[in-house]
Amino acid sequence: MVQLTIEQRVFLVTRYEETRSFVDVQESFRVQFPERQPPTKRAIWYNVRKHAEHGTSLNRNKGHSGRSAENIQVVREAIQANPRISTRRNDTGIPHATFNRIARLDLHLHPYHVHVHHQHHYH
Repeated sequence: MVQLTIEQRVFLVTRYEETRSFVDVQESFRVQFPERQPPTKRAIWYNVRKHAEHGTSLNRNKGHSGRSAENIQVVREAIQANPRISTRRNDTGIPHATFNRIARLDLHLHPYHVHVHHQHHYH
């Protein structure tokens, strides 16, 4: 599902406020943005309601990351204390996906180990 651009969200909300008609909003959207299918009645209502409740129809909580300087330091200390620490059972209170992401991207570690199960004999 492709998200609406800011311009498209503004258009939906303002056009709905002018007409109070989902059908008119869809038809106007089709004319204004011919390269894209018009949103459903539910999508229009969702953006209008979100704008009324929060003052914006933009997606909230985007860009929040668990990779804060504090969490990076916590992961660094946990790994220094026990280099074989499990990312899933890390006892730091940090979700295992975030722990793993910090280890790979910020600390440049490789938390995955390659296991050799059988010795290969080449003839």
